[in-house]
Amino acid sequence: RGWFAEGRPPVLECLRDISLLTDKGFCCYSLGAQRNTDAIEIARLARGVSDEQLLDGPSIYSIINTNSPLKLDVPMMEGIIQMSSRGQIIIVTPFTLSGAMAPVTIAGALVQQNAEALAGIAFTQMVRKGAPVGYGGFTSNVDMKSGAPAFGTPEYNFDLSQRRADSVKRYLVEAMGISPVQIQTRGYGPT
Repeated sequence: RGWFAEGRPPVLECLRDISLLTDKGFCCYSLGAQRNTDAIEIARLARGVSDEQLLDGPSIYSIINTNSPLKLDVPMMEGIIQMSSRGQIIIVTPFTLSGAMAPVTIAGALVQQNAEALAGIAFTQMVRKGAPVGYGGFTSNVDMKSGAPAFGTPEYNFDLSQRRADSVKRYLVEAMGISPVQIQTRGYGPT
């Protein structure tokens, strides 16, 4: 303890531990300018490098998700500004769901994903030419009946649905004292 004054957010202790217990770059979550600047400074101190050396040798990275459709929100923009201006890695990874916040067709969803990624990448270069940046992407679809993300195979989703139902039963039996013979469970699939 002792590294930080009392009352500092636990995330700082987590970042301290990561920077001291590994020699690998680590992820900084872009949840506002202060979070990024704290993580960058902790990484710089742990490596024992100057600000100039940090510009030439990235120590941490951050994943920037767009707020689809076609929007980068303030915390993500602040993350790009803080990280790119200090030479740290940004990976722009739009999270799009076909049929919800992206077009329902694969082609349309990929066009949107690409536009969002390229906008974020271009912004990193506006902040600092040559700033390290990667292109990420995550596009999936939603179940049009339920609106739930449709991850995995149908078999997996049916199994997951049954496990959810069994989990509710276990809670009702253990926490609420209901007899298990009074409860039947049935998973209905990807809902």
